[in-house]
Amino acid sequence: MTAAVIYVDDPELSVTASGALRIDGIGAADLAERFGTPLHVISETRLRRNYRRFRDAFAQRWPAPVAVYFAQKSNPSLALRSTLTQEGAGGDCLGANELRAALMAGADPARLVLNGNDKTDEALALAVACGARVNVDDLDEIDRLAAVAAEAGRTVEVGIRTKPDLEAFAARGSEMMDLTVRDYAAVSKWGLDPAAAAHAVEAIRARPELRLVGLHYHLGRHFSHPDLFALVVPGMAALVGLLRDRTGWTPEALTVGGGFTQGRDPFFRKPGPGEPWPQAADCFVAPIEAFADALCGELQQALRARDLPLPVLGLEPGRFITASAGLTLTRVGTIKQGPARRWVMVDVSVAQLGMSRSPRDAHAIVVADGSARDEAVTCDVVGPLCVLDVVMEQAPLPAVGRGSLLAVLDTGGYADGEASNANSIGRPAVVLVRDGAADLIRRRETFDDVFARDEIPARLLAAGEPPPWPIGP
Repeated sequence: MTAAVIYVDDPELSVTASGALRIDGIGAADLAERFGTPLHVISETRLRRNYRRFRDAFAQRWPAPVAVYFAQKSNPSLALRSTLTQEGAGGDCLGANELRAALMAGADPARLVLNGNDKTDEALALAVACGARVNVDDLDEIDRLAAVAAEAGRTVEVGIRTKPDLEAFAARGSEMMDLTVRDYAAVSKWGLDPAAAAHAVEAIRARPELRLVGLHYHLGRHFSHPDLFALVVPGMAALVGLLRDRTGWTPEALTVGGGFTQGRDPFFRKPGPGEPWPQAADCFVAPIEAFADALCGELQQALRARDLPLPVLGLEPGRFITASAGLTLTRVGTIKQGPARRWVMVDVSVAQLGMSRSPRDAHAIVVADGSARDEAVTCDVVGPLCVLDVVMEQAPLPAVGRGSLLAVLDTGGYADGEASNANSIGRPAVVLVRDGAADLIRRRETFDDVFARDEIPARLLAAGEPPPWPIGP
């Protein structure tokens, strides 16, 4: 049966006339039957489209080259990293494991950047050995990195993670926390202030093992409005000018980090009492082209006003690429009606939707198998954990029954990578779908997986007997 696209900017999501959800050409009910639930589903087509749209938005607006470093923290799957490697994406890697994973997935080391505070010797050695750039986050790190490079007989490209003065944000509150963005930057652990950055430039350029190529700053996901991203520009441009005046050095590459999002990002729609819950057709984030217009235009103007050359523009998108490419399928279990509240219980928990998810983050949820009746009932959709575990709170859901299949939208970013084993529940499987085909890219965790790290000391076992497990799947 022909499926009709009904979701905003989501040609990979469609429903048949009978109400069955299809994802990149394959039925949600078929996926649930084959792989079980809860199940994370990633559309490869949407993933590639998101990357290309992001890349092109900035490449078409920045006269110098653009380098896109995929933020692997948003989804650490090797299959996703391999897909984006095919697309030509670089990688923003925090620590040795993310760097190693990118290399395993075939990423070009010259397009990888090692970030993070308090980097281990292992991470520095791996970056030096493979040829990745290292963004130093502390003056002490410069000597450590130079020693590793000298011992290996190699030269390593270096950037400096900075903390420019965000004067433009002095009175601007963050949508993430109860601080102004300027105050948040001041108390955050990352980066070097302008004076320390100038010392870092001189220290790095004095070491023959190190080649200084760039500056880095990451604002983060404080805002959903593109014009506010442009407010970072004065501080960045002032820092570049200060470093040129004090040291004579200007960066070949200037990385402005990530934090970009799109569409139905649940973080930016937190309904209060009486406010509508987000729907699948909603879109409350400006298009990425508007972000690129604001950032690229302001940055060009600010650099040229100081007679500074235009560097390679580095970007570190994560959730923009991954979040809308994924959804989570979950089965309805018990439906409980109280005197003043109705609970629809499902087999996915908030612990499987990402630890950085706020309790008020509002994912759109749709019935995926055509089992819904027309009327909508206000309810809480709740998971199985021994906490409130609220996936959807006091929002209308079409009437469903035990066994109905729901889809929680926009979970491709951070849901799997930040999932926990709360209440000893195994993490869901992950499948990658494209053109009607599905591949398992992360298997479902079993009891044995959840307890694989455990050891019971012999003194706690009766008569030295081995523990009576594994005892089941």
